[in-house]
Amino acid sequence: MVLDDASKLLAVVCMVIAARHNGLVPAIPSYIKRVAYLDTTPNLNPLIECGFLIETLANDSASKQLRTNAEPETETETEKKVSIRMVGRKVRKSKDSPWSKEFESFWQAYPKRKGSNPKVPASVKFHAAIQAGYDPEAIIGGARRYAEDDRANIGTPYIAQAVTWLNQCRWQDYAPNQEIPIGGATQVFILEGTPEWDAWQAYRVALTGKRSPVKNNGWWFPTLLPPEITSPGGSND
Repeated sequence: MVLDDASKLLAVVCMVIAARHNGLVPAIPSYIKRVAYLDTTPNLNPLIECGFLIETLANDSASKQLRTNAEPETETETEKKVSIRMVGRKVRKSKDSPWSKEFESFWQAYPKRKGSNPKVPASVKFHAAIQAGYDPEAIIGGARRYAEDDRANIGTPYIAQAVTWLNQCRWQDYAPNQEIPIGGATQVFILEGTPEWDAWQAYRVALTGKRSPVKNNGWWFPTLLPPEITSPGGSND
């Protein structure tokens, strides 16, 4: 059975939830949607049909624990919780981390904030981005540069929640200096605050009296350094 993209993403969500609850996942789609910040209510049936999830009965202690963790927020969830059933199988040993190595690297690189920063939905968005074709190293690198650029705000509410940052693909705002063709000509994106940026600002101010605009923490230039400058802070004279 071939799973669609939504089911593949749901499998990641189930693995994270199950790893934290002794291999069990509550069969409450609205709860799974809420804790994983999913856009739509998940359908567990494809995962059950392919054998990834197995319907089972939990013992009293496991049932009580899952009922506590799946505390409802709506009347609909309350009604479903009365007849809660457990769906799942152990997906990894409980002593193992439920997070992938790539996501753990991202989480370590991402700046800490004051206030909530839910990890489960961030993991879902991270793996959804990878599934969509984005390079995990680019995302991790973007998180590091975000921490560097906004280091004054680390530990404050002004750092975005990781799930929001990932959902908005904001790692693209923190790309390293890179050359790409634009309109048939090579352009270099230079980050604000770098030696190359300062060299270009000095050049533009001397030439036009104005500084470059700023977008996504930098701007595009025709070369890494302005004319007659071979290294930041220096010239050919």
